[in-house]
Amino acid sequence: MRRGTPKEDHEHVIPVYGGAGEWKKRMGYRAEGAAYLLVLDPQGKVAWKYTGLFSEAAYRDLAAQMKKLLP
Repeated sequence: MRRGTPKEDHEHVIPVYGGAGEWKKRMGYRAEGAAYLLVLDPQGKVAWKYTGLFSEAAYRDLAAQMKKLLP
């Protein structure tokens, strides 16, 4: 998983490999192979959530949200 993540982002990504039952419940887990992404704001609150096959539209939405969150 880390090989596919740019080194500068390693401190901001948390891959979950096992014991993910609670995360799956919170994310509404339904399908293998789908992306389950959660972005937290500096206070630890959910700022953006995505479930499904990742697309250009989802990427644009994520990028816009990140611009709002990052100084």
